[in-house]
Amino acid sequence: LRKNQDIVSLNLAYNEITCIGFQNLITHLLVYKNINKLNVRNNNIMEEGIDYMCKRGQDLQIKSLQLSGNKFGVESSKKIALLLLKNSHLEYLDIAEVDQTISSLIYFTTIMRLDQSVYNETLKVLDISRPNPGCMYFFNAEQFADLVGHMLRYNTCLFALHLQKCGFSCHDIERMMLGAQYNNTLHFLDLGCNNVGDHGMHCLTNWLTKSKALHCLNLSKNIITDRGARMMSYTIPYSKLKFLDISFNRITDHGIVSILNSLKKTPPIKILKIFGNTLGSTTAKIVQRMLFSKVLRQMNLDVKPYKVGGKWYCAQYPIDFSKEYFHNLCKF
Repeated sequence: LRKNQDIVSLNLAYNEITCIGFQNLITHLLVYKNINKLNVRNNNIMEEGIDYMCKRGQDLQIKSLQLSGNKFGVESSKKIALLLLKNSHLEYLDIAEVDQTISSLIYFTTIMRLDQSVYNETLKVLDISRPNPGCMYFFNAEQFADLVGHMLRYNTCLFALHLQKCGFSCHDIERMMLGAQYNNTLHFLDLGCNNVGDHGMHCLTNWLTKSKALHCLNLSKNIITDRGARMMSYTIPYSKLKFLDISFNRITDHGIVSILNSLKKTPPIKILKIFGNTLGSTTAKIVQRMLFSKVLRQMNLDVKPYKVGGKWYCAQYPIDFSKEYFHNLCKF
């Protein structure tokens, strides 16, 4: 790296970097400030390495830091949250699946509130997915939803928020929206892999009709049925959605057809993911017709219709975009 200072992004994910190696890396970044993005996901970085970074972190000039999958726990997570008060360069922080609990998550939701005496106003993307349930394998999703709602109400800098595998139910989403409805700056909300059903979808669609900022919504791997899909279909023409992921829910042809029909009434959603639901021949035929008329583009749709024995079916069509791709999609 010293010999190649034109490198600006460093990806060391899925290796066996320990605290000593991470400390050496941080020391290098403090001296040579050419690296803007650092990805050390799924390594063996523990408390000692995180403590070293946090003590010197105010001088780090990286804009993107991905630490997910390193099990450094609650206390180190709190120190990273406090680091956000001292570091004004960081714009992207990924600390999903680091064994933090509600006691450390509250640090992040408080620090990102602009109604506090001290706060962070430079972070744009925050991923705090997959928290550890902690005591008795129980995670208080209701309390966390309240905290997130209050954070969104008093935050104007967050561009994207990732909240996968938090155990949110419909009731939790309702409570979250009490505060989130006042937010007009969040562009990307990721609620994948939760327990959001039709009532939760109702609360989200009410927000979508009021918020003109939200462009990307991920609701994959939840428990949404046809009723929730129909609610979304009524909302799409009045929203700014560019990306919608409702894959792997409990929606049948009736709900998916409602979604597809709503795309004809508005400039089309650029990326739509619906695979993993109960898709029959009706959906397949409509998708084929929309692809032919170029209302949808195959490269931005995760199903591909095919015909066997005179009957239409939907096969999975792999589309794999990074988080950064969706963040850029929201901007343009």
